[in-house]
Amino acid sequence: MITKLIFFDNKEQSIEGTKRGLIAFVTLILCNLYYSGELKVLESLLICSALGVQMPSNFYESIIYSALVGIVIFGVCYESWQSFLFNVFKCVLAGSLIYLIYWSNI
Repeated sequence: MITKLIFFDNKEQSIEGTKRGLIAFVTLILCNLYYSGELKVLESLLICSALGVQMPSNFYESIIYSALVGIVIFGVCYESWQSFLFNVFKCVLAGSLIYLIYWSNI
């Protein structure tokens, strides 16, 4: 599987990337509030910036990339299996929603 990453070299691409990042950011904040009651804004910003640059060609590719981002980020700051799995799940959920809301409409 090969995926494409988008770099924001003009104003239009920056606006579209911000839209994708906003979808992920809201999803991650809501998941954090549900799971731990904390906002974790910096964590959410880092993840949404990683998920917002992907240009998936299909839903499966979006899920795989999002899961890998979650595994890399939360594998470093491992707390427990339950926490690790939930954090990977929220990355997959955010990536899936980016695909369903943003990319499926294009």
